[in-house]
Amino acid sequence: MRIAVDVDGVLADQIAPLIPRLKQKYGILIKPDEITSWEYVLSTGTNIRTEIEEALEDPEFLLNMPVVEGALFGMTQLCKCHRVYVATARQPRLAELTSRWLRKHGIPHRCLVSTDSRGKAALDADVLIDDNIENIQLFCESGRHGVLFDRSWNRSMDTAKSARISRALNWLHVLEIVRQIQVDPGSGYACTPHA
Repeated sequence: MRIAVDVDGVLADQIAPLIPRLKQKYGILIKPDEITSWEYVLSTGTNIRTEIEEALEDPEFLLNMPVVEGALFGMTQLCKCHRVYVATARQPRLAELTSRWLRKHGIPHRCLVSTDSRGKAALDADVLIDDNIENIQLFCESGRHGVLFDRSWNRSMDTAKSARISRALNWLHVLEIVRQIQVDPGSGYACTPHA
């Protein structure tokens, strides 16, 4: 299978380093579970999306983002049997820093794809692993499979309503879901090792 994996929220934890940054910048303290959408408005009047986009412009912030627990193991396992690439909506100008971050943490993948202008629905993939509800929904409209990586900002989506969308609670769960997709006789997918 061809599997596309998102960066922020799935491979990289952008929230952990954002919280102290917000405290330093505005003197406010928020908890990760308070962020129930990317439009979550801070007491400063700005929203989380804007703050993350601004933080990603800082090379030190971007390069020092921690890896999501289990992501390295999960990506290693996926790459053993699938064509796995990283797909990000980050600005194309951040591609080199994003590549450096991936290399720094030894995260295996075939290539890095910027989806900024066309969106992830245009990806040439069978499965998308992402934490963004809209990305997953649009991707799955064409009959493909989406794995929604569980985060406080996407819990409003009821994945039980779609046979093509599964919620993964962690990276081990991602691997379990992908195994189910590949053995589903109705899907037509088979695991073919690649070089």
